[in-house]
Parts: sequence; structure tokens; C-alpha cells
Amino acid sequence: MVDASVAAGWFFPEVYSESARQLLNEPYRLIAPDLFLHELGNIAWKKVRHREMASTQAVQLMRDLRDLSMLQIRAATSVAVAEQALEISMRYDRSFYDSLYLALALEEQLPLITADRKLYNALQGTDLSFTILWVERV
Repeated sequence: MVDASVAAGWFFPEVYSESARQLLNEPYRLIAPDLFLHELGNIAWKKVRHREMASTQAVQLMRDLRDLSMLQIRAATSVAVAEQALEISMRYDRSFYDSLYLALALEEQLPLITADRKLYNALQGTDLSFTILWVERV
């Protein structure tokens, strides 16, 4: 499982981009909740807003990403894990969006690979620490 912070490294220059891109070359089962594309759109919007990306590039990226299968990512519906995600968000004081990724990782019995340092650090020392991996340590 990957979250949108990892995918950001596929498309934008990030400190961890090389590690993130390596995931596309490995035999991993890449799964993300259906909100994945929406989060990538939000990241692209922020890049345009901060003048790190041209608006035409952002639009083209969204056009190219309409079909996540091009990245060999299976989009999983988040509806089935929404209740569990809410419980996770309340228990660990994490956003509902981050908790959807965590709930799906638990459901799929796969680790969540992230480049979201705040999320990763927040879960260290909890009973969910086994569920989350840092992108540069995979």
C-alpha cells in the first residue's frame, strides 16, 4: 500500500523521490484508497499555488492519472473501511484521510508505505507502528 505522499515523489522532486520511484520497479502489490487521485490533485494544486509547477502541467498530470492502472496501482473503495478509519482517527488523533489508508492497510494485511513524516512519527510506539513503513526504509 502506498499513500499520496509517496506518489508525490514519483511526479515531483522530493528528498525521497528515488526511494519512491524504486517502488514502481519492485514486485509490490500497490494498493491505495479511491481518494488517492484526489489527494494527488490537491498536491498538484499546492505545487501550482506555490509556483513550483505550471498549471498546464498540473492539468496534464491529472489527465494522465485518470487511470491508476498505468501506475500498476489498484484503487480500493474506501467505503468498506470508513467506520474503522473513523475509529483509528479518533484513537490516534490522525486525520480521517490518513486513517483511511491505515484502515485499508489493516484490511488488506499490507504495510502502508508513507513519506508523511508527521504520520509516520505519530504512530511509532503504538500498536499500529507495524502497519506503517518509511519510504526510504522499504
